[in-house]
Amino acid sequence: MPGSVQPRDVRGRHVHPKASTTPPERRPNRAEPLGGQAPQLPAATESPADQRAPATRRSHRTRRARLRYLLTAGVVDSTGLALGWTVFLLAVTEHDGVKAAALQASAMLVGVALSAPFSAWIAPLVSPRTLLRALALAEGACRLALVVLFLANVHPWLLALVVAVMNVLAWSGFAAMRSETARAEGTGSGRSLTRYAVAVAASEAVAAAAASLLVGGRPTTPVVIATAAVYAGTLLPQWLAAREASRVPPGGVARLTALRDTLPISGLGALVFLVAGGPALVATVLAYELYGTRGVIASALSFAIGSAAAPRVQAVVDRWAHASVASFSLAAVLVAGWAFAGWNLIGLLVAQACAGAAQCSLEGDLDARIVARVRAGHETTALALGSASRALGGALAVGLLPTVLERVAMPLFAGLSALAMLVGAIGCAVVSAMRRW
Repeated sequence: MPGSVQPRDVRGRHVHPKASTTPPERRPNRAEPLGGQAPQLPAATESPADQRAPATRRSHRTRRARLRYLLTAGVVDSTGLALGWTVFLLAVTEHDGVKAAALQASAMLVGVALSAPFSAWIAPLVSPRTLLRALALAEGACRLALVVLFLANVHPWLLALVVAVMNVLAWSGFAAMRSETARAEGTGSGRSLTRYAVAVAASEAVAAAAASLLVGGRPTTPVVIATAAVYAGTLLPQWLAAREASRVPPGGVARLTALRDTLPISGLGALVFLVAGGPALVATVLAYELYGTRGVIASALSFAIGSAAAPRVQAVVDRWAHASVASFSLAAVLVAGWAFAGWNLIGLLVAQACAGAAQCSLEGDLDARIVARVRAGHETTALALGSASRALGGALAVGLLPTVLERVAMPLFAGLSALAMLVGAIGCAVVSAMRRW
């Protein structure tokens, strides 16, 4: 229009009055909020649930793969450990006598007891990845050194020292692997810890029975050397499992805090294994005395089959609020079947099937309750205390069992022990109900 002022842009060009003066590079679009204030919304065809689903599925697949590998590593390590330890004890018995073998067994218990304070000291200082690898290397070196020193005909006390150190490392590594299993599951239900206990216990039972039968009680030097390679080599999966472990040290003062928080559960585990764990822990010996070689095979297989039910059993007792009720109830099942083991081979099968289900459920449930009581990063320390307490309670039960059976028959002993555990479970349940009222 003549005489009117036409709008111009910064470069002096004419601009239509109805045209937008927004520079092209600043023009808003559907993906950009107006004014830069409103939160960005997802596309109309994609909901927030749709956005999260693929990551969740990937995370779930990753956890499942991690759990499968940890369980496989536990089976491999436990099989090699049981095979090597059984052959070593038989070789020591053949070469130096029963007293020397008893010395090595005692050294093993000393190592189990020392694993708890060792884990409490070392776990906060290094990352889980470094801890798993260092323990795998050190324990593998001890396994090889044990066989080499035995073949070199050193004094049994020197062997006992190596055995003690090896078991400190072994049980610390056992706690670290269970800690990784709990982290990989991430739900706190204890299902994966129970499966890990099943894998370890079943593989150890089968491997120990197979070793005692294959070597015939008199292992030769070539057999000992071949066993040494398997003994040390089965720790390789633990080394490989460290690849996915955290590289950050947990830090903090876990020594007293974790031990204090888990002491009641650890003491409970020691008590139930002391009262009810003896027959199941020496099942191989008792089965051989009752039924010979076929009893050993039947005992190991029945224990392995019964342990397969442990995850379902643990899923039931996991809903019980009080650990004492669950532990005493499972301990009653653990020992009750041995009241019928002497009747016939079927009675032994029933006893070991019950023992396999109860022992693995009990260990998994106790470990899950221990993990639930400690803060993240301190699981290894707490689990080491729990396993050491149960091992010491079981060792004391095994030591006292021959003396008890000299005065009381096995059916009466098993019945009284199961009754005591049931009374304890009912009493704890009643006290809990009275407190709620």
